Amino acid sequence: MFYPFHKGVHFSKEIVQNVIEGKGIPLEWELKGRLKYLGHGDEAIAFETEDGKYVVKFITTHKIVQKMNSKPKKRIRKWLHYYDNRVKRGKETLKRYEKAFQTFKEEAGLVAIHIHPSKEDLPTCTVIDYLGKMHEIDMNKAAFIVQKKGEVISCFTSSDNILKLKGLFHAISQKGFVSESRIFNPHNFAIVEDRAVIIDLGKLKYAPELSGAREEELLHNRYSEWAQRKHQIELELIPFIKNNV
Repeated sequence: MFYPFHKGVHFSKEIVQNVIEGKGIPLEWELKGRLKYLGHGDEAIAFETEDGKYVVKFITTHKIVQKMNSKPKKRIRKWLHYYDNRVKRGKETLKRYEKAFQTFKEEAGLVAIHIHPSKEDLPTCTVIDYLGKMHEIDMNKAAFIVQKKGEVISCFTSSDNILKLKGLFHAISQKGFVSESRIFNPHNFAIVEDRAVIIDLGKLKYAPELSGAREEELLHNRYSEWAQRKHQIELELIPFIKNNV
């Protein structure tokens, strides 16, 4: 009989993507204090600095939670294939952040990147995971991204900030990038220091031959569809809330 179950892959330094071959650049950013768990997605796990100003992302080689099968051979075969794909995908994600750091730094809120081995000696970092456990990470070996922390876009975002978001769409298309996502994900965008930035670059590809006015139109349409859907949900909830207050 088949019994599916969920297996938690808890955070550890072993799931952090290491730096990849290439010429490193000076970090020009100093880590102070511990890092506290902020959130995670399919490709990275994010921690917040103690002062609340920055987010440090580690690209991961495993998902934090995996769905496994009960058949051992099938499970092992799937895991090996999955792990190989995750490593390749992690390296591709790092390269996307590297390209953005070169030409799209302000629009992505990027402060520093550590993708290739650096000549400078970085300190060991203490991170606190989502279970409250502490881990020591060798920052010299780990690949990581540093971004400014901001307010994530939501249905309550002001009209002024929405205009800034649309200005970001223009910058994305004009600088040769395209989004591989077919939907607008508000968690990928934020307002940082009075400007809109894209904070998740995992699906942002540099492809100037595909970018331009058409890409800007697609970004606007995806946002409009999301906003209309959120507004419709709010309208549907109003009678329910009134009847249950």
